[in-house]
Amino acid sequence: MRALEVLQPDAVLIEGPPDADPLLPLLAHPNLRPPVALMVYSASDPARSCFYPFCDWSPEFQAIRWALANGRPVQFMDLPQTFVLKAENELVRNRPGVDALGELARAAGYPSGDAWWEDQVELRRDDTELFAAILLAMDAVRQEFDKLRPEDPYEALREAHMRKTMRAALKVHAHVAVVCGAFHAPALEQLKAFKVGQDNALLRGLKKEKVACTWVPWAASRLSLASGYGAGMQAPAWYQAIWESGQQENARIPLPENWLGQTARLLRAQGLEISSAHVIEGVRLAEALAALRGRSRVGLEELRQATRTVLLAGDGRAMGLIRQELEVGDALGAVPASVPTLPLQKDVEALIKKSSLIRATTPQGKELDLRTPKHKATSLMLYRLQRIGIGWGECQGSAGMGSFKEVWSLKWDPGYAVQIVASSTLGNTLQAAAAQALVRDAQALEHLGELAELVDQAILAELPTAALLQVLDDKAAVAADIQALMSALPPLAKLLRYGSVREAPTEQIRPVLERLFERVVVGLPGACVQVDATLAGVLVEHLDDCHAALVLMGRPEMQIDWAELLLGLQDAEEVHPLVRGRAARKRLEAEALTSTGLTTLAKQALNQVVEPLDAAFWLEGLLKGSGLVLVHQRALWEVLDRWLSELHPDSFIALLPMLRRSFSSFDMVTRQRMRIQLTQGPKEQKADPLDTERAAQVLSVLQHILTGTPHAG
Repeated sequence: MRALEVLQPDAVLIEGPPDADPLLPLLAHPNLRPPVALMVYSASDPARSCFYPFCDWSPEFQAIRWALANGRPVQFMDLPQTFVLKAENELVRNRPGVDALGELARAAGYPSGDAWWEDQVELRRDDTELFAAILLAMDAVRQEFDKLRPEDPYEALREAHMRKTMRAALKVHAHVAVVCGAFHAPALEQLKAFKVGQDNALLRGLKKEKVACTWVPWAASRLSLASGYGAGMQAPAWYQAIWESGQQENARIPLPENWLGQTARLLRAQGLEISSAHVIEGVRLAEALAALRGRSRVGLEELRQATRTVLLAGDGRAMGLIRQELEVGDALGAVPASVPTLPLQKDVEALIKKSSLIRATTPQGKELDLRTPKHKATSLMLYRLQRIGIGWGECQGSAGMGSFKEVWSLKWDPGYAVQIVASSTLGNTLQAAAAQALVRDAQALEHLGELAELVDQAILAELPTAALLQVLDDKAAVAADIQALMSALPPLAKLLRYGSVREAPTEQIRPVLERLFERVVVGLPGACVQVDATLAGVLVEHLDDCHAALVLMGRPEMQIDWAELLLGLQDAEEVHPLVRGRAARKRLEAEALTSTGLTTLAKQALNQVVEPLDAAFWLEGLLKGSGLVLVHQRALWEVLDRWLSELHPDSFIALLPMLRRSFSSFDMVTRQRMRIQLTQGPKEQKADPLDTERAAQVLSVLQHILTGTPHAG
């Protein structure tokens, strides 16, 4: 900024997409707060897009604002995205670029390019001849690697277009300032070394894609390299602190003291005892380290080491928190309402404004009472956003005993702007886009259980379910996988039983559910024959879920058919014993199997003529989940005891892991009662003899109570 004030250029050129030149004046809008990002996307396929992040300390951002404030022409000069986003041009980086900062850092003995740049440029007190020095250093790197003509065709096109823009600007303005990445500077500064015809030839013949541009709010976390959308800065909040320190050169608190003071406050909030003495000693250590390393000022690495050594006493477990909270930060930008947007963007923005939710990049909790219209609308918005791939909110369940309160966990990601734009092809409103996405997702799903869950999500979002149920019904009609059919039954049964607190119609689910149930009843017996233990275990899980769903629904006609199915599974010798044991347990729970009947089944299954492994599987199916049946059914306990006692030692050892697995699933109370039963045996109840004389004394009183007749005495 000082250089621009000194140079007073007639025009300013910025490395960036010329497609967005009309949006540059918005950077001077009072309601625009960095970090923000310039989003350029294909008009026909918005998912193909790119971003140019800007933060408060971005040279491009400050240069644009300086030009706008001083009435100087300003424009972007990089290769237009109308060429880059055109797939036919194949303009992609096909090899890693030259790591100029890395090469300079290695030559100077620095651990990384960022460390070299921070020490030599960002923390430099004297910026006299700084630009000339950077240009000289980059020129040396370019001469070493590509002789100012990059081998990468994409980079060559970019620099050719930058030079073309510069030549056009110099025809109009005598003095032009160029703000670009340092690596490009030598190839732009030496204009005469490149022929106009050669640059034009490179750019000739490129096909164009229709593109659109907008400004979107960005976040500090997205500026870090770890985010995947980085602007190349590992510690954006640290560079913000440097920028603010440079603006306030006579600040009362120098940067190292200020930084370690913030670190101390953060650690105190975590319950650590950090005093002002820790901060003082930490600053002293950081300054000593910088002096030993020959650095002009304390950098981030010195502050990290001072924090770990002094404030944390060598325990670096809190360094991750410090990096996230202080080095990266949680700053979230804002853009003015006048920014050009698509209809879906406008609708989403209006809904968010009505909801009064804050788009925070750190997790936030929110409780919604669905009896309140505003809260209900907010819940619908969050569910519908999920349908178009925006997971801003995740419902953690209901609050309290009722289902009219929802607890949400909210965390905004600035990258959701991409998904909103990409979803604009689905509809102009969030409701329309979510409904279209629902049908699209249903067509792509093959698993019936997932389709049934999708119906549940559609009802929660109050989206049409007719087309969705038709897809489910059609796929269920041709599904040969009994597991898939069974997995779809419980969620539909739950929906039909409880409906929705939003009073959405659920009757259209009934015929689909009935046809699904019929297919399960017909197909399950055959699916349980000639299966291994793994598949039998899966079928048992589905059997439990379906049984619970039918109990929940309370439909007598379905329960009759289900009871007949369980009886058939229980008695069919060709069915896997794990399934037979489970069917018996479910009949016992439904009071369709008596204690005597259970004892008879146990004697048949736990017989020495039966393969020990099959007997163990039957027992596992019977006892799975709860062993109280053993506590209450004394006869069953005796059958089990006899079977175990008569097992051959080798068979017992082979079956022991399976038996331990079954018994270990019981809760502690059940196991304790079994332990007592084993050690003490059954207790015989001895009846006290009747004392007829004492009993006679109360007869007259009972006669008076029951009949009202006066009694003697």
